[in-house]
Amino acid sequence: MVSSPRFYTGAEVAALLHCRSATVRRMIQRGDLAGRLVARAWLIPASEITRLERSAFASLLRGDEA
Repeated sequence: MVSSPRFYTGAEVAALLHCRSATVRRMIQRGDLAGRLVARAWLIPASEITRLERSAFASLLRGDEA
């Protein structure tokens, strides 16, 4: 059984979101995404990715503009 990771690196999140690592760092700095700098690498909890997905889906259902 393969389990989901508990944390993603900034590069992994960038790949999931189809953006650059610098964009992920800016999202963290703005407070849009929770992350922690550990040994010179950003770690983002998997729960944050789930939260972003739910937020985006809710926006689509409401008809909000992107």
